[in-house]
Amino acid sequence: MRIEFNDLKGKEESTLFIIGNGFDLYHDVKSKYKHFCCWLNLNDHEDFVEDIEHIFPKLDGNQISLWSNFEEVLQSYNLDDLYSTLHTENHVHWDPKTWRKTAQKMEITTRQMRPLMREWAKQIEINNVNPNLELSKKSLYLTFNYTNLLEETYQIPSDRICHIHGSVDDDEVIVGHVRWKKPEDYNAQSDEKEIVCREFLKVLNKLNKETDEQIGKHETFFNLLKNVTHVVVLGHSMGDIDRVYFREVLNRVQKGCHWHFGKHSTNDDLMIHKFINATQESCRNNKIELSNCWIFNY
Repeated sequence: MRIEFNDLKGKEESTLFIIGNGFDLYHDVKSKYKHFCCWLNLNDHEDFVEDIEHIFPKLDGNQISLWSNFEEVLQSYNLDDLYSTLHTENHVHWDPKTWRKTAQKMEITTRQMRPLMREWAKQIEINNVNPNLELSKKSLYLTFNYTNLLEETYQIPSDRICHIHGSVDDDEVIVGHVRWKKPEDYNAQSDEKEIVCREFLKVLNKLNKETDEQIGKHETFFNLLKNVTHVVVLGHSMGDIDRVYFREVLNRVQKGCHWHFGKHSTNDDLMIHKFINATQESCRNNKIELSNCWIFNY
């Protein structure tokens, strides 16, 4: 069924669409992290899968998998657990050489993440996708996706689109967390654990998404938001990891801007209101005016 945004008729030039992975999934694009995992295993990257799962195990009693909530799991690493696991596996007491090799292996693995993610994204098939939404070439699009679905399927001009985390046309795509910590602030009861975990933290910090840098890189696009009176969020989970971008949007658009949400299910109302409350607490100069929601199944 084609979705038409009737409330936005005549307001296309002052409308911003915020696009998440649910947008691609709505169009039957194979862009889930589980598809990334399958691609890795089919293309001789089994070692990467094994190593990355070792560094970032499942959360909440194995209920949250790396391949279903990739960045959430990256964000939730536990230095103490990581140290304990590797300490047990190495079967050694304090051995600087062993721990140094462990940290080096972690760095090699994490360094592979973004190139592999880009390589996978480049082969995602979008050639036969049908344009099931009524999207205007005059609107603005802030997308968190790597694919060029907006450009190729909807013929949106590239100067109206911001790929905030890069696209398949860029040299690098951004994936990671926003949990940067000073290694020197980590303290432990033993000198051994403190030294080791600080080395681990240096490696994990390299997965930081550097959100302020990404916003600065796309300053020209964000300057266009000053005329936006309507924001439409489609297929984005609006989790904590990308909250800084939503705050930036809220601070840039016109006051009293109307926000519209595409819901993955009828149970998403709680998530939407949680997002609104959390965002407005940190952006007191502007408030989200909630307008219509659409059911956005995928």
